[in-house]
Amino acid sequence: MNSETPRILIVDDDSGIREFMHDLLTPNGYSVDCVQSGRRGLKMMSERTYDLVISDIVMDEMNGIEFLRWVKEKDPAVPFLLMTGHASMESAIDALKLGAFDYMKKPVDNTEILITIKNALEVVRLRQEREILLKKITEYNQDLARKVRERTEDIKQAKDELEKAEKKYRSLVENSPDIIYVLDSEGCFSFVGGAVESLLGFTKKELIGTHFISIIWPEDVSKAKLRFNERRTGERSTKGFEIRLRTKGRKKADFEIDCLPVELHAFGIYDKSISGKDKKYQGTYGVARDISDLKQINKRLRERNRQMAAINDLGCQLNKFLSLDHVVKSALDGIVDAISPDLAMIFFRNGDELLLEGIWPDDPELFHEKIPVHRVGKRLCEMAISKGIAQYSSNIRSNSRCTLEECKMAGFHSFAALPFIGPDDILGVLGLASFKERDFAEQADFLEMLSREITPGVQNALLYEQISQSEERFRIAAQSVSDLIFEWNFRNNSLKWFGNIEGRLGYKRRDFERPIDAWIELIHPDDRKGFVAGMVHCQEIGSFSFDEYRIKGNDGSLHYLRQKCATVIDSNGKPSRLIGVCNDITEVKKAEEKLQKSQTMLQTVFDGISEPMIMLDRKLKIQMLNDAARKYYGLAESKDYNDVCCFTACKELPTPCNGCDIPMIIEKREMSTFEREGLMDSSRIEEITVFPLIKLGKDNASLIRISDITEKRKTQEQLIRTDRLSSLGQLSGGIAHEIRNPLSSIRLFVDILSDPDRFPRKTEEMEIIDDIRYNTNKLEGIVRRVLDFAKPSIKTRTKMNINGLIRDEIKLWSSKIRKLKIGVTLSLEKDLPPIFGDAIELRQVINNLVRNALDTSEKGSALSISASKKISSFHKDRQVVVIKVRDAGPGIHPEDKKKIFDPFFTTKKDGTGLGLSISYQIIKRHGGLISCESKPGEGTEFIIELPFSPEE
Repeated sequence: MNSETPRILIVDDDSGIREFMHDLLTPNGYSVDCVQSGRRGLKMMSERTYDLVISDIVMDEMNGIEFLRWVKEKDPAVPFLLMTGHASMESAIDALKLGAFDYMKKPVDNTEILITIKNALEVVRLRQEREILLKKITEYNQDLARKVRERTEDIKQAKDELEKAEKKYRSLVENSPDIIYVLDSEGCFSFVGGAVESLLGFTKKELIGTHFISIIWPEDVSKAKLRFNERRTGERSTKGFEIRLRTKGRKKADFEIDCLPVELHAFGIYDKSISGKDKKYQGTYGVARDISDLKQINKRLRERNRQMAAINDLGCQLNKFLSLDHVVKSALDGIVDAISPDLAMIFFRNGDELLLEGIWPDDPELFHEKIPVHRVGKRLCEMAISKGIAQYSSNIRSNSRCTLEECKMAGFHSFAALPFIGPDDILGVLGLASFKERDFAEQADFLEMLSREITPGVQNALLYEQISQSEERFRIAAQSVSDLIFEWNFRNNSLKWFGNIEGRLGYKRRDFERPIDAWIELIHPDDRKGFVAGMVHCQEIGSFSFDEYRIKGNDGSLHYLRQKCATVIDSNGKPSRLIGVCNDITEVKKAEEKLQKSQTMLQTVFDGISEPMIMLDRKLKIQMLNDAARKYYGLAESKDYNDVCCFTACKELPTPCNGCDIPMIIEKREMSTFEREGLMDSSRIEEITVFPLIKLGKDNASLIRISDITEKRKTQEQLIRTDRLSSLGQLSGGIAHEIRNPLSSIRLFVDILSDPDRFPRKTEEMEIIDDIRYNTNKLEGIVRRVLDFAKPSIKTRTKMNINGLIRDEIKLWSSKIRKLKIGVTLSLEKDLPPIFGDAIELRQVINNLVRNALDTSEKGSALSISASKKISSFHKDRQVVVIKVRDAGPGIHPEDKKKIFDPFFTTKKDGTGLGLSISYQIIKRHGGLISCESKPGEGTEFIIELPFSPEE
């Protein structure tokens, strides 16, 4: 076998299977050749060598069995896999007798075919390695005997060669995939080699000197005594004897194996040749080969045969009779015999409901008296129907899909639900349950084959029941329905009518039997052409639906009819009759027209609302939205979003938006209002109001209004802050005046105490007095700032150039800017309108902001100041000069940002917390606004808005 890329030959007359196998195997590291017949396969095998052959059984030129027989005659060692869509027990037996490695039924499972191919190639590899090893051992023995005969004279040289040969032999033994052992005459291990550690888990050191019984599986000890320590030689020695050995912690496929089945070969060792007399038994030489994989393959084959027999028996039973009761009972009996569940149920689908049609066992004493057993596993059965695939649960008590208490109370542990999938629809579902822990998914292939075998029987039984009842149903329906039913006979071109003809159109039944041409004369002239074309089309294709046409009643009024037809085919395969149903939809049409007018009027009013409005049902599906909502969400005007989930239409998400409160509020059916960050624009503040409406159809609906309250909130915050600062300013002003009087006395006394003519002082005393004077001056500065904070509104205003004011303040800080190597960027718009106000106060504001920016900036960072003319962010009809001071510092924490304009709040070690509060008051006295934008790590920007006109 090619160790790098195994070569595989695919022989199948189905091109789809050849392409499927080629596309499956090539990406998995195999070289694949595909041919369509056995003869081409013979030709390919005569030209090249293959490691594996996979062939279909049923082919035109040469079937798979004949092809297998030819291949095995040519090269018996090539593994051969057979597959067919028409499996039978005879073909399986023939294939296995001829030496096929495995036998598979179409369609094959991807995982199963890959595992089977891997096992087949592995068996070939092991066989080849075994043959190579045996050949090497034989060659070695022959070579050793020849060298011993030829070099008897030179003992030293023979001894050297013998040692080399022994090393080679030991290497072969140690690398052997089998267990090689030697027992002494007492049955204890004197030598152990090969794969003993990997196969049994025992080390060689653990086994040397121990009796062989220690590794024999307890149940096999009696038959191992005369085999494992074999004394016989030659033809009578032990060959191909199967026995189990005990293992120590050996793992395979992630689970521990307690025992290992092996094939034993053993013969006795004597001190003389076999034919010699008085020879003495010295021990046993043996080889044990792992046959666990072969045993597993045989077990799978037996299980596959049993399953095929069960499916065959079930198919025979289902086809005996067509009655629904027989099919259900036969299906349940076959399932119970095949897999022995504790509970088996068959449900038929009736719209969205599942109806219990059969159950095993039917003894109610097996179940809890208060539990309707047909509800056990109901959720999984419904899921199998909705998804169209089998559902398995090894523990329905803890499975989140099984939400009904009946699953737990009935005592069941495991469950499986397998749908009956017909050609057009899902007919029903098979439910299986077990009281004990059982993974039905391990038998998924077999269970799904059972469900597929049952499906045709169920479908035929349902069809038979429908056919047997159809004539009676039609007769009763035709006489009792309020609509019109007609039969058009193509042979005599006559119409026969049923139903409420007089009540609908005002005609007597006896007066209404007329040819088709007379019926067409009653149809509105504008609708006749379409009606005739539809009837002719129905004759050709067998079915027809002409949605609407108008017909004249006996009193001359027009009626809207909706008609559906089907053609009846005679025994010769030709159309003979046309059966049709006419529904009077006159009232429906009138109601639709009124509804359309009402909806148009409602939408017009809805679109006239300037705020975004959207109506959602309880499943969050859009029922209506206005133009403002379309613009808000960026939705196309031409597209219809009705019955589309809001999170899909607006955000293109598969599930509701994370953190959205609207679904919970809609479920409560109560009016609610809350605020949130803008959904489409995070800078907005939105007020969401949810109004519950009356029931619309099946689901309750709610109306959601989205209001932009950004300006409203900012204005409220400004008013609150202004009121708080005003009150605090008055209070702090009074306190500052009260502090200033004793402070002046302290300064006077300090001046007196420091006069050297009156009070001579030591150096230490003068230092203390200087400290008192320094802190008194500092306290005086704080009081002055507090008084500035409480200063009343500006009494006189002067005209000033804001650009010149900014340039002058930057010059004051030029020394510190050069020292810190700060890059300053000025963006001052030319010809800005003049500002009216107090220049000293505005300089104080700019100076304060620049100082704060430099205090927080690192060496080598940047500072930018801009001034421009813009529209106010608070008053949309007002133009202002906007000044922005931005630094590249560490930024401000969100919690601190709320308090930066509060008096005495500061993050500086030596700050007073009055700079920004005073700046806020100054800008407010000038009729302006100051705000801050900052994020941690992204710097800080202060924005000042000042009006042009002194009147503002």
